[in-house]
Amino acid sequence: SSDLTNRLPTMATLPRSYQAPWTAAALLLWRAAMPCQAVFAPEFPGGPDSGSRLRVLSWNVAAVNNNPFEYWITHPNPAYKKLMEDVERFIVEPGADDAMIHEVFTDSMFQSLMGRMRGAGLEQLDSVQKLWESSYRTRRIVSGFLRDPTIGKKRLASMPDRVTNTIQLASGERAFRPAVINCFEGEFGNMDIWFDQWLKFFFDQEVDVDGKGPKKVHTMLQKIRKAKYPAVSDEEEAASIPLQLVLQGVFDAVLVSLMQKKGGAGWQGLRREICESLNSKKKHLIKDILTKTYKDADVVFLQEAGNELVQVLRDHYASSHQLVVPRSYSTKRAQNSVMLLRKSVFADPQEVEVAADGWEDGDLLVVRAKVKTADRTPEVILASFHGDTNGLLTM
Repeated sequence: SSDLTNRLPTMATLPRSYQAPWTAAALLLWRAAMPCQAVFAPEFPGGPDSGSRLRVLSWNVAAVNNNPFEYWITHPNPAYKKLMEDVERFIVEPGADDAMIHEVFTDSMFQSLMGRMRGAGLEQLDSVQKLWESSYRTRRIVSGFLRDPTIGKKRLASMPDRVTNTIQLASGERAFRPAVINCFEGEFGNMDIWFDQWLKFFFDQEVDVDGKGPKKVHTMLQKIRKAKYPAVSDEEEAASIPLQLVLQGVFDAVLVSLMQKKGGAGWQGLRREICESLNSKKKHLIKDILTKTYKDADVVFLQEAGNELVQVLRDHYASSHQLVVPRSYSTKRAQNSVMLLRKSVFADPQEVEVAADGWEDGDLLVVRAKVKTADRTPEVILASFHGDTNGLLTM
């Protein structure tokens, strides 16, 4: 699930002459009730009674969220409302539709996937076979899988979706996993047709995400570490890459089966309309919000910014703001913390090296910069940080 509140931009202000080095970093935790509310009252030690203030914006733009069905929208076609209501009833009260996993993601599918993983040289497949038989095969698809909070805490289904849902290529194009929750353009005539496309996507299709050459999609998956996600067992951590593929297959199969039953022949057309109206224009919509509603921001902290959005912002803000990205910027993950600093306000921004301690490449950007004032140039430290869901790394 997604917390919509954390996806909306918040704005705050602080005195431009305030000199304490970590003040701006604290803004990452500030949830302003109203735009441009003062972070520090005039009586705050060291704060001026008057004068100009920095206008600071923080926004997790969720680059990897490309699910056209994630939020309920207004759609002129009544079939959309019926579909969403039917899906909601399925999740809340599945009744007889709460089948076992192996009745949807069949044993034949599992063995086909195991064969492709074995051919790709993936390890720990004996553990995957054991976990499939002992922990997953006979779970109920809703009560035992989709609504199981432990599955979510382990990230064994959501992490591979994050990486492969919509892959931003170095060419500027996108590669979509054959799934319900993205803008995949192919058709799913039946479960066999879908699964054949799904296997080819992971094991045959090659993608170039950083200009360094093509690679198979399955090689983009990373191990899920217990140190960051404590719910993961030692056995699951060791087998986490092939296990992610299995549980991603289960997740996608459940949703394809669900949409075929509840949406009939029309759901893919609805998805296509939503994607054309919203998802395909996401980076430009974000840019428009930033440059219109928040055009007066001196500092823009962004988290989970995708490669395409970063390039759009670099081009648009070239004259007014400096775009700062971390040295650990990851084109592979395509969800980095970045910041925009107004050139007329800040001078000489320099990244501060902070050794990674539980977060991923691109999650943290710390910058030391000088603030231009009339009589001096105080230094501040600014930080844009994408923490973990469990809050273990909260600053």
